[in-house]
Amino acid sequence: MAPPFLERRYSLCENIAAVASGMPDWSTYARADLLGQEHVSVLRAFSGKNEQEMLELMVKSDDMDGPLFAKAVSSVFESISEENTLAYTLNMTEDFLLADVTTRIEFFKSQNSEEYLVDPLVKLLNCSHEGVKGKASYLAALMLTRNPEPELKLKAVLNYIIEKLVNKEKQIGLAGGLLSLTVLLRNPTIRESFSKTSGLSLLFDVLRSHMGNMGMLYNITLCIWLCCFDTSVRQSVEAPELSVLIALLKSEPFEKVVRVTLAILRLMLQGSDNVKELSEALIGMGTLKVLDNLKTKKSLKDEDLLSDLKWLHDILEENFRVMTTFERHEKELATEHLSWTSSVHSDSFWKENALSFEKNDFKSLKKLISLLRSDDSTTAAIACYDIGQFVQYYPNGKLIVENLGGKKAIMMLLQHESPDVQKQALTACSKIMITNWRSVAK
Repeated sequence: MAPPFLERRYSLCENIAAVASGMPDWSTYARADLLGQEHVSVLRAFSGKNEQEMLELMVKSDDMDGPLFAKAVSSVFESISEENTLAYTLNMTEDFLLADVTTRIEFFKSQNSEEYLVDPLVKLLNCSHEGVKGKASYLAALMLTRNPEPELKLKAVLNYIIEKLVNKEKQIGLAGGLLSLTVLLRNPTIRESFSKTSGLSLLFDVLRSHMGNMGMLYNITLCIWLCCFDTSVRQSVEAPELSVLIALLKSEPFEKVVRVTLAILRLMLQGSDNVKELSEALIGMGTLKVLDNLKTKKSLKDEDLLSDLKWLHDILEENFRVMTTFERHEKELATEHLSWTSSVHSDSFWKENALSFEKNDFKSLKKLISLLRSDDSTTAAIACYDIGQFVQYYPNGKLIVENLGGKKAIMMLLQHESPDVQKQALTACSKIMITNWRSVAK
């Protein structure tokens, strides 16, 4: 089952939110001919009202209806440049809409048209304040997801969001862009447009760099989940992206993040023509152990989460039984992310499988050597360990590793900043230097 789509409020950053709490002097804008008197009357009437008071105002007064409120705030967005006033009006508009978004969003439709009054909000994307831009994009998204026309306005909002995903270090803008995207991607047409911009790859990049940001993880994973409803996008996901999702599960995030992440994995497997290949890749990442660990968590109560957890465990366990240990090693290599939790980094594995590494002109060995340059210290350490094991158990493995540049690459890791990489590199170098390591090991 899908995660619930509850409209959530977008929080402006603190400095402008505090200022926005003060009601503007609307009459000043009337005297300056920036706002009409009718709009000023509406804005003054709605200012400072909570959701219930706004409803009562519309019920009791024929002059204070929804369409007139929509025109009044749109006039502010078009004519006023002061950020404090814009922030206050955006907050008020959000309060008005989210009290009953399905009904009230219709007040923002253009006269004699199915298009919404998006232009004034898109205009705000050019202002200097990230908080104002983020809330404007969010309110525009609420309208565009219901009707993604006009196309130029949708493109402007998507470009704003993509810019935030690319410049992912700026937390305020990124938070607003992600929340807007969770709204937009509910629309299949918009999902298709976003996927054409390599949007899914951008989201995985953001996920990699914000793995510890519990506040953002839910919106990031929710966006990925929505993207994966498109078959072409789902089929484009490869092992490195899957490994990011498994790393996320290992980090033990909040339950709602676990729920969406498991839903992503199930959606990928259920809708794939390559269930066997994806399952094997996931097995190679040690996913079964991760799922086993989740099954022991008594705090996980969500029925959808538990259903997805059982389904994934069953399908992976079924494929696990038919894979050889060497195939598991190959699948893990394909992810370019090695883990000590996998059963294929052991002495018994190498005793049984060392000769298998000569397949395809030592393709797997070459991949291990390339992973010595990995930015992930665990992957580099395990690559050193595996190459050392190859030298120990493959006849003349020392010469083969030297000819492929493995010896030089390992020696460069002797000064690595990670103590574990240094340790594994030293052990591997020792095996390469000693003529008959097997006799020493005995």
